[in-house]
Amino acid sequence: MRERRRPGPAGGGSRARRARGGPGGRPRGRGDDRARWRAEATPTAVFADAAWDPTGRWSADDLAPLEVADVFTPNETEALHYTRADSAAEAARLLAERVPVVVVTRGRDGVIACAGGDPFALPALEVPVVDTTGAGDAFTAGLVWARLHGLGLRAAVSLASATAAATLGRPGGSLNAPALVQVAALVRATPLPDGFDAEFLDLIGDGAIPDAPTKT
Repeated sequence: MRERRRPGPAGGGSRARRARGGPGGRPRGRGDDRARWRAEATPTAVFADAAWDPTGRWSADDLAPLEVADVFTPNETEALHYTRADSAAEAARLLAERVPVVVVTRGRDGVIACAGGDPFALPALEVPVVDTTGAGDAFTAGLVWARLHGLGLRAAVSLASATAAATLGRPGGSLNAPALVQVAALVRATPLPDGFDAEFLDLIGDGAIPDAPTKT
């Protein structure tokens, strides 16, 4: 398991750690680390993703680092391989037995999210696609921002999806990452799929972006 620590925004609030699991990964810390990090003066959330398994084993043992994660964001192929499930929804449900929140990304088919109950699906926004480079990283960035600002899972996944969609219309990778006001403009100009929750627009407003995350 590799873990990168990011400093919290000025003025306090929550922090996010991003962890990556995969073949040969080793958990850092014990199962109670998540509760301890949550109880810190500056609470920490751990967002984990997965890596492709070149060995083809896809062993459940490699998911051990999830014991310290708050949110897990594998893509559909990874989720299906690790769980041996027949569908993304079933895979999300199984993975949610290991980590509080699971978001399975499915590219143009949207996402499946689960927080311990029944999974829900959110279709992708229909936007012109020029280049998908960086869309996954933009999705994670939107999800982290949304959760650290206190949004519920559906609204957080909606913002993450919109953030990813905002990268698709022009070529580029990290340099193509959109600002929040650009994401808001896209959402206001695009027909929204069923189940899309645009609550985050209340936070973004007309360029008025909150500086500090909500403590949770």
